[in-house]
Amino acid sequence: YSKNKGLVGKTLRQHFNIGLNEKSLVAWFRSGLFALCIPEIEKIRGHVQHDQYHRYTVDAHLLQTLREILRFYKKPSILGPLAFLAKNFKRKDWDILLWTGLYHDLAKARGGNHSIKGAKLVIKDFTKLNHSLRTTVEVAWLVENHLILSTAAFRRNPQSPDTWKDLHKKGVKGKRL
Repeated sequence: YSKNKGLVGKTLRQHFNIGLNEKSLVAWFRSGLFALCIPEIEKIRGHVQHDQYHRYTVDAHLLQTLREILRFYKKPSILGPLAFLAKNFKRKDWDILLWTGLYHDLAKARGGNHSIKGAKLVIKDFTKLNHSLRTTVEVAWLVENHLILSTAAFRRNPQSPDTWKDLHKKGVKGKRL
């Protein structure tokens, strides 16, 4: 990995995108290919999560998240009332969402605030892997803020205009929403 970062980055950008089929994704994940390309994955393999939101280990949760993103891309109608949001997504937006899905809990085994540590990991890895600045910034922001909506939904009144004002101030609007 360390000797071939350029090749690893090119290979990941070429093959890990929203056009990836689910069987290939599962094969990459289960074969250990992802862990060879992104060594941080090895740290979360089998890492148990102790909260009411996750019933899978971190690695299984990440794989399931990626599978769901691929399914949403292929059939946005399964998003129900949120399907209209996906209608305006471009392929690059879906790729950003897929990378976010991979990295959103990747720093859980590091202790502390996994969202902040995960965003820093995105910046470090994406710089080494030669991702575009836009992709790096967007994925890092989404990873760092991936808990904002669940916090608003479960700890605040999601129907309150004040809740949405606060979310908008934090940048939760447009494609980031």
